[in-house]
Amino acid sequence: MKNYVLMVVLAGALAAGCKKHEAAAPATASASPDQPASSASVPTPEATAPVAPVAAPAEPAVVTIPAGGDVNATLGELTRQVRRYIVRNKTTPSNFDDFAAAAHLQVPPPPPGKKYAINAKWKVVLVNR
Repeated sequence: MKNYVLMVVLAGALAAGCKKHEAAAPATASASPDQPASSASVPTPEATAPVAPVAAPAEPAVVTIPAGGDVNATLGELTRQVRRYIVRNKTTPSNFDDFAAAAHLQVPPPPPGKKYAINAKWKVVLVNR
């Protein structure tokens, strides 16, 4: 029993001694005659780990939807853009005009007497003005 207690105390002393030694090692190493003692608190560029650059949030690209003769193709592309916007921003736009402004879309003009709208299934449709 005495040996067991002695081993536990000795292991604790060694563990505590190792931690103090590690903390004291950098301070004594930097106080060498080659380097001034004041540089011990300021890490050198070589001593610091490189930091990965943080990517700034990118502005959404301006998407131009070609004004072709096919209204269904335009509606399909607008629907894709609405769904991408919802997934990317995790919010649904209140109406089509707000969506087009927030998504930086250049939308072709709708047919005369119609306007673009977003239905409950997040699909772009044409409605009467």
